[in-house]
Amino acid sequence: MTTTQHGLTIQATLPDGRHWTGSLVQFTGGTLTAQFWGADLPSMGLGQPMQLSIGGMDVDLPPLEGRALERVELPGGRSYRFGYVLTAEFLSCIPKPLQVLFPYRASHRVQPSDDAPVVARVRCQGQEPWSEAVVLDLSTAGMGLAVSQEVEANLDSDAAIEVELTFPAAEAPGPFKLPAQVQHRRMKGVLVRYGVAFHAPESAGAPEHAALEAYVLHQERKLP
Repeated sequence: MTTTQHGLTIQATLPDGRHWTGSLVQFTGGTLTAQFWGADLPSMGLGQPMQLSIGGMDVDLPPLEGRALERVELPGGRSYRFGYVLTAEFLSCIPKPLQVLFPYRASHRVQPSDDAPVVARVRCQGQEPWSEAVVLDLSTAGMGLAVSQEVEANLDSDAAIEVELTFPAAEAPGPFKLPAQVQHRRMKGVLVRYGVAFHAPESAGAPEHAALEAYVLHQERKLP
């Protein structure tokens, strides 16, 4: 979903306190795009953790943990696309007319390709053993997994699971462990499909979430 908004601003604040305010111009697939103008343009590295504060509404919204995913140079300005992590507090404060812009399944999902596969294993949180799973789709907020009925028999009593992901990137491929929650499960042929939501990272810049975002962005750029 792509939506253009007018009159809203976004302030990006780095951990060292530096911050810039720009015009929030677009919501796309669970990301925010903002444009910045003037002599003091932001200089934010891609993947750098920050807090994102949305202004211009009748209510004060709590900041979101986020990071820059894409940067574009403009004549006299600069545009950034940000990824973010939704929180229950933030969703509870959003005015109803704008809630559609922040769905629970906020992030655009991509499918692994033959040249960029993701290897996944699952288990009950904090318990052995690990079991293999098939990645169906993936986003920064969650994923679709397929497991055998034998694996489902071991996990069916526990919605809290741990997912281990190994990415194809040469840098920081993992494996990375992410705590997650099974939101729904259903049969898909002889397999069981899980709809999984990742827990919010405990700290900004967590390497497992940085690797996840890098993979999703890489796959997004390959879309027609």
